[in-house]
Order: sequence, then C-alpha cells, then structure tokens
Amino acid sequence: MKREEAPKIIEKVVEVKPWLPPRWDYEADVVVAGAGGAGLVASKKAADAGADVILLEKMPVVGGSTIICMGGFAFAGTDLQKRQGIEDSSDRLYEDLMKVGRYKNTPEVVRAYVDNQLETYHFLKEVGVKFDEKIRVCEPGTAREHLTNTAQMVKLLKEANEKKGVKIMLETKGVELIAGPEKEVLGIKAKSKEGKTLYFKAKRAIVLSTGGFGRNPELLDEVRPGISKVISLTGRGTTGDGLIMGRALGAATKDMAFLKASFAIAAKGTTSADLCFNYWLGAAIVNKEGKRFVNESIGHKEIPEFVQKQTDGIGILVFDEKIAEISRKTGFEYLNPRTERYCLKADTIEELAAKVGMPPTTLRETIDKYNSYVETGQDPEFGRTTLCGTAGKPIKIDTPPFYALEAKSVIVGTYCGLKINKNAQVIDVYGKFVPRFYAAGEVTGGFHGDGYMGGSAVGKAVVLAYIAGKNAAAEKPWE
Repeated sequence: MKREEAPKIIEKVVEVKPWLPPRWDYEADVVVAGAGGAGLVASKKAADAGADVILLEKMPVVGGSTIICMGGFAFAGTDLQKRQGIEDSSDRLYEDLMKVGRYKNTPEVVRAYVDNQLETYHFLKEVGVKFDEKIRVCEPGTAREHLTNTAQMVKLLKEANEKKGVKIMLETKGVELIAGPEKEVLGIKAKSKEGKTLYFKAKRAIVLSTGGFGRNPELLDEVRPGISKVISLTGRGTTGDGLIMGRALGAATKDMAFLKASFAIAAKGTTSADLCFNYWLGAAIVNKEGKRFVNESIGHKEIPEFVQKQTDGIGILVFDEKIAEISRKTGFEYLNPRTERYCLKADTIEELAAKVGMPPTTLRETIDKYNSYVETGQDPEFGRTTLCGTAGKPIKIDTPPFYALEAKSVIVGTYCGLKINKNAQVIDVYGKFVPRFYAAGEVTGGFHGDGYMGGSAVGKAVVLAYIAGKNAAAEKPWE
C-alpha cells in the first residue's frame, strides 16, 4: 500500500506595489474579512481588547463552513474530560497533532494552538456555547473531540459581536489588500452586493478568515490535478478569496501538497449529513469486487488515496447489526436515518453481496478471513489491529442482519493555505511576516501537516482566530 506521492508546490515571488485608494469609505482599528467561526471569534476577541472592529462577509448570512460542519472541537484538559476521568493535556494534544500530521506541521503554530485552546474553550463557554457531555474519540485514539451545535454557536457569536459594537457588513466581498510603502497591510478593497467599490482602512490590522477553496475548481486542480472532480461539501463561499489576496501580496503557502479528499460519504448522498465513518467502529471496507484493500483504522484523509484507485472510486462499508447499533448510538457521522436509508440490508453475507452486485463467494471469503484476523488479533494483509488510530479492538462481523453502504470521497475542507507563524501573522515567500496582516481558519496552512485529527478543523478556526484577534487589536495604529 504505497502512498500516493504529493505534488510539488512552487511558491511564486511577486512584486508588491504599494498603493492608496482615492478615498476611505470606512475605517476601523481592525477589519476582519470572512464571518465564519474564525471571523466571528477574531472580531469578538479584538473588540474585547478595546478595538473598533468591522466584520465583512460576502454571503447574505454569517457562518461560512462552520455552520454546516460536524461540530467537533479538539480540546484537551477540559472540565468535561476531567469529570469523565479522561486524562489529557496540552502536551499530549501537541504530540498527537504532530504525529497525525506526520510531523509536516509547523511546530510553532501547533504549539500556539495547544497553548491557547483551553482559553478559547472557556471563551466560547462564556459566550454561551454548550458542549455535549459525550466526548468523541478521534485520531490517534484519545477522547477529546468536544461536540456542539455550530449553528447555535454562530448565532451566539454574532449576537456577542453586535453587543460589543462590531459592525457586520453582509454581501460585502474583499477583493484586494491595500499595501503601504513597507509592504504593510493598510486596508482592503471590497465590492458591495450592487457592485460598488468600497475601501476599508484598517488602522491596526487586517484579519483574513475567508475560508478555503473547496468551491474553486481552478485552484483545486492547480494544487492537485483532477481533485475538482470530487464532490465538495464546503461552504458556498469558499472560493479561495483570501488565498488569492494573500498570494497577490507575496504571502507564502503551507501544506498545499497535502490537499486531499475525505472518506466516506454515501455514494448516493450529497450533504454532510450523509457522512458515515463507522469503519472506525468495526465496519470493513471492500471494493466492488468484494475484497478489502486498506487498513480501516487509518485517517479519513488517508483512506481516499486507496479508495480512488478502486472501481468507480467506491469503497463499500460492510458491517453487522452489532456495529449498526453502536453506530446509531454514537452519532450522526456513523449511522443515522439519512445514511441508513442508503444501506443495503440482508440476512446473510451472500444475500448482501448479491444485492450489491458482487460475487457472493468472494465477499463471504473476505469477511471470514477478516473475522479470523479479529480472532487472532493479527491482520497480515493490511495491518488492522485497532478501530481508530491506536484506540479500540476490531470486532467480528457475524451478527445478522448485515449492511452494505457504498461510499466515496468528498472534499469537506482544504486544510491548507496561507503560511502563518505562532502569532497568526501571515508569512511572505522570504520567510518574513507581513506587517499588520493576520489570518485564521481554513484560509491558513501549517497546522494540519500531512494528516487530519478529528475536531482540529473547526478547532483550528476558533483557536487561531482567538490569537489573531487578540494580536491584531494590540498593533499600534497608523495614520
């Protein structure tokens, strides 16, 4: 199972020409572009620090990809964990993030995340965000994914911003950063819904939190040719605006070579509610020929490399009633009424194979062999000895009825972007930070490396935004 080689990304050195607009239509201490979870946290934190803040959003509503995400946050050392006897710490979280990212992450950014994640957790709770008592296990095997209703979180953050006097301007799209003589960011050029050009002066700093580029086929294929053919479930506004603006100003990028899809979404489904990760609860993954082809315990951003080489790019989750019941109880990402309606069901493995359209004897042999590996605790074919990462033990698929769910890969986030440092300052291609220029959320790279830990996408968004908002507000104003 040789891993696919990542493409080489060559940074472009651009000449940054300073310019000032003919006028400033608006001005504030801090201007934040993008009102998803990251933007809402950055603007609130900056306002808490005494800054006058304008928050721009190109869509008609706030929320971005955050409002449609699965609501898991990778926090460590929380009161919820302690009440449940879960041992965790910032240092352990750091090691796990680096390990999952294959140590390709930017260490100082990961360290900044873990050093600020507990403060951010309490910041969200103070805003009114409530986290479920149930904490989910994520790679590489620790129960630390704290769950909440992100739509409710967005609503609370929006209200908190309004109470602090933050000016939220919807249907206002940032299109170009305005640079001064020292290449420092002085403001941002934007377009209103009516097409009017507006100039926003940022007296202290700009924070970009515009999301990724999952809805920009050209950018996707620039990074990994052909990946635009994979269905994207990112927010409708994730067209790479921040990445484009940052690169035009000479910003470097990070983790672009690790852009990957995720597995699995129901092959007949089209929304995030159709995601089903119950291979981490014991399901086996087979191809249309009825044969296993991957270690099911690895990350959902790694499995697609193998799935996409199978017939029609399909992987079929095969499980039994035991695993189905565990999946239903565990949460919507494992099995829910929506995904279950896409499942084929039968009383025997042979009948299930016939319904799927694969050779019954082949699937029978595959499942029998898999069950024997579970019994001995050794998987000589693919090395599966756990359920997810280092956690849990595989269980036999032997209790009728049996289920099959055809699944494929999908883009749920781009996980790469502008290079930043521990202060959330954007770094240029020469390795220097760009003055008065901060970024947070999916527009940034360097945090994930060559992997993905459950809860770290929206976790990264809010924690790095917390850092960015605080530091942006601390800049000295220019005149």
